[in-house]
Amino acid sequence: MKKVFLAFSAIAIAVVVQAQIGVKGGVNLSSWRGDDAEGTKAKVGFYGGVFYNFKIQKSWSMQPELVFSAEGAQSETNSDFKFKWNTNFLNFTPLLRYNTSSGFFIGTAPQLGFLLTAKRTGGNNDVDVKDSFKGINFSWAVAAGYEFKNGFGFNARYNFGLSNISDISGKNTKTGVFQFGLRYAFNMDKK
Repeated sequence: MKKVFLAFSAIAIAVVVQAQIGVKGGVNLSSWRGDDAEGTKAKVGFYGGVFYNFKIQKSWSMQPELVFSAEGAQSETNSDFKFKWNTNFLNFTPLLRYNTSSGFFIGTAPQLGFLLTAKRTGGNNDVDVKDSFKGINFSWAVAAGYEFKNGFGFNARYNFGLSNISDISGKNTKTGVFQFGLRYAFNMDKK
């Protein structure tokens, strides 16, 4: 039992020593596909959160992330009365990354989004429409970026919605979110 504990402790220490704990944030460009997407266009929002990146092999790492993401869509009618649908999610993504020695990386993973709020705004009205949406959004994330040795970096990403977010019978609406942002890792692994 003592040998198992020592082996587990050694692995845990190696993972922590070679880990990066960091923050990230930036701009979202979100849109909808499907039934509720007709007559809508992309909406600008923001995202921000934390990540924990640890090596699993020389060039491969896992990066679990917990990120707040302001998403939605807006009507594209030319009238003065336009609607915006503001959906806020808390997204968990266990990103699998391939890292180059020069600092570039690419990654992909499934993403699980938990709906926090959903509102429709237009004119002077701000209506809670959370009951019209499902509580969970399943997406697939594809990311690329660059990290400088000082811990700063930038990244781009697309979250491709796979599940129907509409809770209205007969409607099928899926998300699509481009993200562009900056990141900072506090515990950079010295190369």
